[in-house]
Amino acid sequence: MKAEDYARFEPDYPGSRSGSDEDRLLAHMIELGMPTEDVDDDDEDWGDPIHTAFALPERATGVRLTPSALDNPTLIGSTRHLT
Repeated sequence: MKAEDYARFEPDYPGSRSGSDEDRLLAHMIELGMPTEDVDDDDEDWGDPIHTAFALPERATGVRLTPSALDNPTLIGSTRHLT
């Protein structure tokens, strides 16, 4: 299996995405209230970017991120439904 960065961004700046399919998670990002365009630091607060960044893969993969799950060495979830 080939590893590939489909969508990559910094949690504080979700509007600045990159990757081979940078908008693959866009619908989930919008549902979570993440700014999907570049914004200035003075723009309206959209919440805690770290909490939202953890909510995004949970929503996209259906894998619930619990404290005990984060203690395990590997988190795996299918992304086949995103293609």
